[in-house]
Amino acid sequence: ERLGFTDRDILDIGCGIGRFERALSHAVHRIVGIDISLEMISVARRRCAGLRNVDLRPTSGLDLADFNNASFDCVLAVDSFPYL
Repeated sequence: ERLGFTDRDILDIGCGIGRFERALSHAVHRIVGIDISLEMISVARRRCAGLRNVDLRPTSGLDLADFNNASFDCVLAVDSFPYL
């Protein structure tokens, strides 16, 4: 909330098991987590079950073509770059 995420749409690249989705869901309008690992997305979906503003999606990791330009107010990529 201090960072100004309230009522914002957030994209989390490399969301893993949904730690940030779960932690930020109460303070944001919507958070979309993407990951190339189907297993990670599966775990994240279980962890975030019931959080209506959390959307978790598998991705190829090649681009962000699933999203329109300017779809998000903020993009997170915590710990993703070591895997690129």
